[in-house]
Amino acid sequence: MSFADEERQPDDRYMIHVHTYYTETDVSDDHQHTMLGVSSPARPSSDGHIHRLRIRTSFLAEDDHGHWHWVDVLTGPSFTMPDGSHIHYFCGVTSYNDRHEHEFTGATGLAPAVEEIAEGKRIEPLPSSSPMPKPKPKAKHF
Repeated sequence: MSFADEERQPDDRYMIHVHTYYTETDVSDDHQHTMLGVSSPARPSSDGHIHRLRIRTSFLAEDDHGHWHWVDVLTGPSFTMPDGSHIHYFCGVTSYNDRHEHEFTGATGLAPAVEEIAEGKRIEPLPSSSPMPKPKPKAKHF
């Protein structure tokens, strides 16, 4: 089974979640790139589950041309946060383009606790420090 076919296989419920991520590459050839994306759905691993991060970095416009780099890495296993949610750490090296490459490290955004996903519990949003105000009722016109 190819990697792409494996990505499309139905999984059990706890695997159906993704993470956002944002990081910057190191400086190489006097510049750096940003990396922003959403992971693939979770896939089983010997340590629980991992995610694939497959994106293109930000574009760098130069005098007569420009470039970006490809990224295709797997995260590490989940790391439980104090509130019960979890993240994944990741690191790697971009593709070699325009005679250089970049290293990067980062952590994904939060996702619900793996146990809650596995048990099919309704996932409530994480508490916010500034809750959204409730909408005001519309005035009735007669």
